[in-house]
Amino acid sequence: MKEILGTNKGPAHLPLGQTSPYLEKFLNSSNEEINKFINEFHKEHDVSWSISGDRENRVDLYQINENIINEGRTIHLGIDIIAPAGSALYSPFDSQVEHVEYDKGDGNYGWFIVLRTIIKDEPIYLLFGHLARDGLAAVGTQLVKGERFGFIGDTHENGNWFHHTHLQVLTQRGFDEGWVYKGLCTKEQLLTIDQFCPSPGKIFSQVNSSRPK
Repeated sequence: MKEILGTNKGPAHLPLGQTSPYLEKFLNSSNEEINKFINEFHKEHDVSWSISGDRENRVDLYQINENIINEGRTIHLGIDIIAPAGSALYSPFDSQVEHVEYDKGDGNYGWFIVLRTIIKDEPIYLLFGHLARDGLAAVGTQLVKGERFGFIGDTHENGNWFHHTHLQVLTQRGFDEGWVYKGLCTKEQLLTIDQFCPSPGKIFSQVNSSRPK
């Protein structure tokens, strides 16, 4: 995953699910305090970024969002790439910018982008949320692997979150059926979720396993 941030240092693992030892810090601190904690965490682990989140149950973290709790959608889809605001993001594959949007409201994506690529002859979409407006690639832009497409956003434009980007993978079916706007699912939906939002780890493993040895 190092190509995403363009660095060879990291990542550490910073879980945010129900069993995380860091959960209380994220529940009871301001974004400013959380960002400071993250910086200290990275220094302690001698890394420049960390990851968190695929299929984590985050019921406590989302208690503030009544709709999510009522719908039972507390399972996090994809990973969070946690790094300072302004960190550059690079396309992990040759891709095209399919969609750019501002998802307004606290707790939402803020600025987000969707890249379209082809893996094993199938279209795959990569959603990156909580971004900065400045430097965001335009729809239709053709990206080569390792080319910058944007930056991690600050609190005022990222949906009022701590500094990170949400990376979610979507199949064509997932893209067509609106999973771009659903970064969480229910426990029941987990049984079939790979049809819509496969794990990023599986996608990157597929690519690595198909490379000549």
